[in-house]
Amino acid sequence: IINRFSLDPIWGFKDPRSIICLEGWLDALPNMECVAIFRHPQEVAQSLKIRDGISLDEGINLWKTYNRRLLDWHSQLNFPIIEFSHNSAGFNKELGRLIKKLVLPLEHTIDKLSFYQHKHYHNRHIHHGSNSEELEIYNQLVIRSNLCPSELAPDANPPMKSSCKNMTKF
Repeated sequence: IINRFSLDPIWGFKDPRSIICLEGWLDALPNMECVAIFRHPQEVAQSLKIRDGISLDEGINLWKTYNRRLLDWHSQLNFPIIEFSHNSAGFNKELGRLIKKLVLPLEHTIDKLSFYQHKHYHNRHIHHGSNSEELEIYNQLVIRSNLCPSELAPDANPPMKSSCKNMTKF
């Protein structure tokens, strides 16, 4: 992956599994900037069930494993976190704020961003049956997404270093 994009000043990839081997990515790309996008645990579990045939319990356990790790890494690196939600306008607004904060070029208007695709969001209104551990992790993610970094407010602090914009999303 690194070699394929070595000539591009800005690039990124999306793979939730990267949170498991993030230390290796940081060793390979010491100036990498991370961005995390999370979803409600029930939505992830339902999606994994539909896509991969994983049981809801296995999906929840996988979500907890990944997101505990995400919270640990966030405590160390304080990267931006945003929530993937069923509201594409709200998600695109957060994505637009993130693009400004990271000082990334924007070739399209925010409403033309194609990252969000409704076909990937098919698990609305299933927020039930959550246990206290997964709700605690989820609530921590929500809190951190609202605060990280400096609430993504424009001009709240200087832009993040722009010498290397290699980014990963998990």
